[in-house]
Amino acid sequence: MMEQEKLLGILISYNPDLQNLVENIALISSQVTVLYIVDNASTNAIHIEEACKPFHNVTLIKNQTNLGLGKAYNQVLEIQNKNFDYFVTFDQDTKIAANTISKLTEVLQKNSAIGVVGPSFSRDVEPEIKNQEIIYKKGIIQSCAVFRMDVYKKIGGFNEEYFIDSIDFEYCLRILDAKLKVALYKGVVINHELGTSQKRGSIEYFSHNKLRNYYIGRNHVRISKSFFLKHPMFILKKNFFFFLHILKIIFLEKDTEKLKYLVIGMLQKPMP
Repeated sequence: MMEQEKLLGILISYNPDLQNLVENIALISSQVTVLYIVDNASTNAIHIEEACKPFHNVTLIKNQTNLGLGKAYNQVLEIQNKNFDYFVTFDQDTKIAANTISKLTEVLQKNSAIGVVGPSFSRDVEPEIKNQEIIYKKGIIQSCAVFRMDVYKKIGGFNEEYFIDSIDFEYCLRILDAKLKVALYKGVVINHELGTSQKRGSIEYFSHNKLRNYYIGRNHVRISKSFFLKHPMFILKKNFFFFLHILKIIFLEKDTEKLKYLVIGMLQKPMP
């Protein structure tokens, strides 16, 4: 990494598995200039603080309440946006390999039109890298996505009202509206879980709790209303997968409480 190209890492934690967190901190901190851990009022916050101490370039911010992903990312970006050239955002359940971040950053270094680049995802412990292709997308998942800091300076931070779910897609669409590209790089594959893995018969699917379903429903409606006119195909595709999500809750999970929270969110009502 060139000296003038400083990279800021931000990882959000909420009741994490400590062993996995320590492993992630070790891998990420070795690949960035500075790593901020923003903890959203975890019950094991004391242990998280202890886990951060051995790493010289890791700073912990302890929130007293769960402020959501967007606010937590913005907490760091607001105070550090002038000191770094790039920033990379993480969920706590993403596992990366050595040189992952530098390979993604190199894509940005070679392509000035790209505002953000993310990796391919796999559930395999040691994912296979098949090619080096760069694919342009409408939206990518924010975990292990590397952004130009100029993006933040141009369009601002993450939408804090979303709290969780669709925050990444909303930000990507704003990046596109700023005339920059959103890319996925096939040359980097990371391990990432999209939810709790479940199986009914021969069908495997990911499951989320009722609170997450509230935000899934609420933010799906919000992003659809905000971006349909500018990005109709993306929103239509997102609506298709949202419809499949509803069917999954009804026929696979058979969980009326989750469906209730999803509908309340869609109606933009306060969480019960």
